[in-house]
Amino acid sequence: MSIYKKIVFLEMSPNGPNKHHIEILKNNDKCDFFYVTFKKPVENDDSFLGFFPNTVWGETRQKLFQLVPKKYDYYCFIDDDIIFNSCTPKSFIEQLLIDIDNIEPVVLAPYYTNEKPGNPVYKMKQESGYALKYFSNCAFKAYHKDYLNYFFPIDMKYGGQYASAFFLGLLELIFKNKIIISHNITYTNPPEQIANYSNAKNYEIKAWNEYKTYFNMDLNNVDRQDFIKNYVNKYYNILEKDKYKKNIIIDFESIYKNNNNIFHNRYKNIF
Repeated sequence: MSIYKKIVFLEMSPNGPNKHHIEILKNNDKCDFFYVTFKKPVENDDSFLGFFPNTVWGETRQKLFQLVPKKYDYYCFIDDDIIFNSCTPKSFIEQLLIDIDNIEPVVLAPYYTNEKPGNPVYKMKQESGYALKYFSNCAFKAYHKDYLNYFFPIDMKYGGQYASAFFLGLLELIFKNKIIISHNITYTNPPEQIANYSNAKNYEIKAWNEYKTYFNMDLNNVDRQDFIKNYVNKYYNILEKDKYKKNIIIDFESIYKNNNNIFHNRYKNIF
């Protein structure tokens, strides 16, 4: 008899998962784990979903979305190099599952310890509990099953790298709650492992020049980084316990135009 597991971890990796991820995620009775590779195929591993050479971040995330069995409550997409940590006596997976049960989020991410000074999240890093946080780092995102087809497939028009991660962040904005980071669990990237895609920043700027025209506000002269910073500063806050279980609040019309743009089409096809 198979054990019901609420969450699945989905990793993109050059050659296969590292020892840290194998120890935490593989053969765990609380989660399932699958991965794809893009530099070297792997043999004789039931967790291996496929080899996709010459693909970039967005493409490998897309493959994971397409290939994973659709039988879980939460789908957790992760990069291959991140290091997990629990800030409670519980293990990382145990605390993650507790956080999911407490919040019932649309999107959940652990606190990212690479946050820079000046970021409001960095200033509140000692806080416990949960916070509303848009544009959290895409190296770790857990998506609720009911909204998986809203976030995927990813827009690949602008290179499939930073612009694709930015697109996922923009999709979060219609949710007025339930886009959550947990201060009970954390993760980090080794500094030498942080990606630096050539020309990805230029693609991201081009994507913003298109996407900002679909907003229900005048953003013609607004820089992408300023937009993100202002949004995070405006909405980031530690949630009080009585707000944990509130119903999901969705407000598309105050954010985006109803003119068959990429965001409107995604919204009307799902909701």
